[in-house]
Amino acid sequence: MITPTIFGCDPALTTGFGLIDAAGDIATFGHWCNKAPHEGRKAEDRPRRDQIRAHTFAQQLRRILDGYPTIERLAYEWVWKHTSTAQSQLYAGWRALLLAECHARGIDVWPVAWSTLKSVAYEYAEPSEIAQVKATKVKAERRLASKALIIVAAKRRWTNAPFTEDEADGLWVSEACRLGRGGGKA
Repeated sequence: MITPTIFGCDPALTTGFGLIDAAGDIATFGHWCNKAPHEGRKAEDRPRRDQIRAHTFAQQLRRILDGYPTIERLAYEWVWKHTSTAQSQLYAGWRALLLAECHARGIDVWPVAWSTLKSVAYEYAEPSEIAQVKATKVKAERRLASKALIIVAAKRRWTNAPFTEDEADGLWVSEACRLGRGGGKA
């Protein structure tokens, strides 16, 4: 049985995660949804939806940390440029919950930038695949091609398991942290 020491996650509406040991072997991986029920789309409903999202994130984070007491480091995908104010606010809230929970448990926290995550994953990609992604001109299409390559690289690195993009991100965040390629302790 693999004893995980690193928990990597990609905090988002669908939070992908991966738990690995010091050798980089997978203990488990998966994702959880932080989406709130569609109880209303009016502006006055937003605080309630945000509360539900925060509660769900905190509850799932605690469930994993309680289930794997051997975790020494938690790495998360560090995003500094969001496409909207609402995304920035959600991310900041989840990051605050993550930092508080880890601080209370004495777990080191490591931010890993998307560019670092991508460079670690690309070490398992074929040069022709990387060139194809870089040659893609339209920004949205390049992002999708890049995400597809992240999944292919994860399958090469670990197994042929059917990773989602969120799960692959969580695993690569863990791997970057294991290799000491994150931003250091938060």
